[in-house]
Amino acid sequence: MRKLFYSINDKSYPFIKRTSTVETTILIYSLVATIVLILILVVSLYTMGLITKKQIEKARAQIGIMKALGYRKRDIILNFTILPFMTSVFGGILGYFIAQGIQVTIIAEIRNYFSMPLAD
Repeated sequence: MRKLFYSINDKSYPFIKRTSTVETTILIYSLVATIVLILILVVSLYTMGLITKKQIEKARAQIGIMKALGYRKRDIILNFTILPFMTSVFGGILGYFIAQGIQVTIIAEIRNYFSMPLAD
């Protein structure tokens, strides 16, 4: 008599190699996604720093005038960092919604790849 139900990691299951690769594949995808996220974050922060530095060098005369008018250093720093910060927040929100739309397609492709026949 043929078994209808198998326990997890049961060696007698005919598709054990295919089902065991699902866990490995998910682990690898998660690891790659984490590495890509960290790399994008580092590059984004570095780019924001370069843009802010360039803006400050470009507006050196304006900064001198602002200090002469009594602006605090904190106010001047806030003035130059708010634009890159708001741009990154907007980009993050936009990227989140784009990813939500794309994930449906990716999940469907993964589901098709790992689909298993239930009957012989």
